[in-house]
Amino acid sequence: MHYDFISSIRSPEILQVKMESGKISQGISQEWLPDKWKRMSGCGPCSCANILYYLSRRSENLKNLYPFVNKAEEVILQSEGVNFVLDIWNHLSPGSMGVNTVEMFTQGAQAYVGNRGETLEVSGVHVPGKKYRKHGFEYYVDYLEKGLNSDCPVAFLNLSNGDEVKLDSWHWVTIISMERSSDYSQVRVNIVDDMRINNIDFKKWFDTTLLGGALAYFEE
Repeated sequence: MHYDFISSIRSPEILQVKMESGKISQGISQEWLPDKWKRMSGCGPCSCANILYYLSRRSENLKNLYPFVNKAEEVILQSEGVNFVLDIWNHLSPGSMGVNTVEMFTQGAQAYVGNRGETLEVSGVHVPGKKYRKHGFEYYVDYLEKGLNSDCPVAFLNLSNGDEVKLDSWHWVTIISMERSSDYSQVRVNIVDDMRINNIDFKKWFDTTLLGGALAYFEE
């Protein structure tokens, strides 16, 4: 399949994490968190941590976003990633249904950023289920493209995955790149989730999800 447009963060390797086993994970995993509730509900804080760590590494002006300085390693360590998520958790705390709205994500993320003395703005859009939409598919693809082209990973909430079997329902992941045709009929995204990169049919998801989800990224 030929794609007319490709959007991507510039340095996806920044999101690699060195695990205790010595292997490399793509992104920080909620499976590493210290108790059952955090492992069940921690996808939102983990996605936020992935994005903020990326921004802290790619911009000297944003280095204060990440409080754990490790000069001995080129990549973040698993233990550091867990501590970073727990730090964010103090501001972005999942409720009984997790972090299930874009407002909950953006407000918590904004609180963490402010606590670190930075001035990033968190942008978010709700993606309604297919019966309740005011905007067409192009609106959300353009939003996603804008975030990636600004060199910021995009947090993606999927409340129900529809026919896209590579997604977990009620789950946040981190989008690092997108490919699309000029007429928007074919749109695929690469996501960091569960310690690896997965390729997702974003158009299939949008066309078949009953509950929708959300997208969010940070603007300098």
